[in-house]
Amino acid sequence: MTDVAGCVGAQPNDGTAPSSPESFAPVLHDDTIPWRRRGFVPGDADPRDAALHECIVGSTHIWRGGVIDVESLEVRTPAGVREMRDVARHPGGVGVVALTEDGRVALVRQYRTPFDAVTVEIPAGKLDPGECDPEAAARRELREEAGLVAKELRPLTAVAPSPGYTDEVVRVYLARGLSFVGTDRDDDEFIDVDLVPLDELVRAVLAGDLTDAKTVAGVLAAHALMGQGA
Repeated sequence: MTDVAGCVGAQPNDGTAPSSPESFAPVLHDDTIPWRRRGFVPGDADPRDAALHECIVGSTHIWRGGVIDVESLEVRTPAGVREMRDVARHPGGVGVVALTEDGRVALVRQYRTPFDAVTVEIPAGKLDPGECDPEAAARRELREEAGLVAKELRPLTAVAPSPGYTDEVVRVYLARGLSFVGTDRDDDEFIDVDLVPLDELVRAVLAGDLTDAKTVAGVLAAHALMGQGA
């Protein structure tokens, strides 16, 4: 196991850590809910967040695969207890909400082995090793999987699908001004493509019928953006 030094903000909990409602003065609007009403603050941007950090004190490499690496991390919790965390390291990925002029979204249908089922998703893919231009990757995946190129490609949102065990982040883009140029799929990709109304996809999300995380986030973000007249 490799020792890791230099932990910042991972101090033992002395009983004043802000994980309990008594550790700060709440502003109450409902006597049954003691938590503070406030605007959104990103993670690690609140001064209280430092007391929530775990300190990584050691790591062991478990397995290296074609997509992910798995590490076992020994951590010291805010309470001073040592525990183990299994983490899947992932290079990250991209997804594209490709929106046609008549308000339809390009969706790919493909078999996913972990579920032993066909899933419905936006065109997407992982970043190649060392790849640092997610926009170029998004254009590549849109062309390869759906045969489309876009005049306009803009960042839409980002998704951390399972932060409890992986550092994967998927950056989602909105593509408009679409043209069909033909697909360029890998030999091991077997995909069908549909064009589905955005409003119908929102209903599918709310019904629990569309479950892929990047697709759910992308559909809802695109719908919200279109509602703003973008």
